[in-house]
Amino acid sequence: MKLAFVYQNDLSEQTADVIASISMVQALGDFFDVTFFASKTDSENLQKLLSDLDITKPNFKIFFVPISFKNNSSYERISRIVYAFYVLLNVRNVDFIFTRDFGFLYFLSLLPGSLKPKCKIIFEAHKIYHQVSSKVKLSQEKEALKIPDLLVAITDGIKQDMIKYFGIKSNKIGVVYSGVDVTFFRDLPRNEVGFHKRFPKTKDKRVIAYFGSFQTWKGVDTLVEACRFLNENEVHVIIVGSGSLADKKRFFDLIEFYKLHLVITFSDTLSRKEIVNCIKKYGYWNCPK
Repeated sequence: MKLAFVYQNDLSEQTADVIASISMVQALGDFFDVTFFASKTDSENLQKLLSDLDITKPNFKIFFVPISFKNNSSYERISRIVYAFYVLLNVRNVDFIFTRDFGFLYFLSLLPGSLKPKCKIIFEAHKIYHQVSSKVKLSQEKEALKIPDLLVAITDGIKQDMIKYFGIKSNKIGVVYSGVDVTFFRDLPRNEVGFHKRFPKTKDKRVIAYFGSFQTWKGVDTLVEACRFLNENEVHVIIVGSGSLADKKRFFDLIEFYKLHLVITFSDTLSRKEIVNCIKKYGYWNCPK
């Protein structure tokens, strides 16, 4: 059976979404003939991504839509529309569409019935969009969520909110929690020399680490404000992530306002191996063989 995995990632950045998407299509490839519809990415970045994920033989195909995508960019809406049109023209012969791309789902909700895909559509929900994004209205999200034949929520809370806000029947929503590749964590050796070279201020200190987005609803602002009460000689905070220019400005303005340069080290997005090394260096990781 043929499955299209639709999600307009920027594959040049190893964000959690990118890593999860690639890992998922690789796993789905064991059961389906999978095509991953992605935005334009150069081959060098793609090969680096696959290498860092230890994928030597991808069991899926990639269809590159000829438009690049940068989240929160000025032409984001245009790129999403072009992307959705290209996908629509190339999914006519698939049995399933699996997507976590709300923009694509909303695009489908605006089409007349004759133009909508005839295959089954599965949507993986990671949040309730109208609650966390000023770009999405409750009415828009309600219309978009009428499209999928099945919804997959990553938490029980998201499932309950879907029932509450959109009146979706419980038996139409499955809950599949986010997971972790235990083998990858267990087998990757620690690299303390490399860690201290990247984060020299952590040596001989307790470390608090945040890996993720700088969007306001993620809570990183609260972490920064809490750093005011830390002893810079005993504790150091690593904040690793990505976000829009506005998100980063807000983040750096907070650090400047509270004079936290000696307490916090910022880093742009790291590779999966580098993040795992950080967690294994200071995390309480005890994985059974």
